[in-house]
Amino acid sequence: MIKAIVFDLGGVILKHKPTLIGEILSQMFPISEEEGNSIFLQNRVQLLKGELSSRQFLEQLKDKFKVDRTTDELSKLWIALYIKSAEIDYELLDFIEKLKAKYKVYLLTDTIDVHDEFNKGRGIYDKFTQAFKSFEEKMAKADGQAFYIHVLDKIDTKPEECVFIDDLDEQIKTAESLGAKGIVFKNIF
Repeated sequence: MIKAIVFDLGGVILKHKPTLIGEILSQMFPISEEEGNSIFLQNRVQLLKGELSSRQFLEQLKDKFKVDRTTDELSKLWIALYIKSAEIDYELLDFIEKLKAKYKVYLLTDTIDVHDEFNKGRGIYDKFTQAFKSFEEKMAKADGQAFYIHVLDKIDTKPEECVFIDDLDEQIKTAESLGAKGIVFKNIF
């Protein structure tokens, strides 16, 4: 019997391009979107696991590209660009509210501190029984089964009692390899 449903955030509840951060960096620094994406990918795991804060990351880029803006100004610009590019699927959030009548509903997301600060203010996390964020848990989905096992342990649920919903097929395969059910999210219908 299913007791818990675990949703991903980016690409499921938040609609945005997979190259969102590369796009943001290209608008903040004198680089192309492709270069921005490459820089992000080089630092991705450290950012997701909270080993490198977005502030430290911005300071490194500010020095590298000799940008005159302060780190605070760059952080505010990042959020402004993020707001324009990551819209909430409110219909899905309403559906999640209905699911909570029968199931425990969780969030498992690879996210970074700068996005988290903003999303917390939008009330997204309030829709869930609990939110597991990579930078706080010091783990990322790139760790394979470990992050999923960590979450299953924390919610005291067996894999076969859980459904994972993610937009990325490889994440669903990881959950299914543990014995959980998986759904590759395309849209709410």
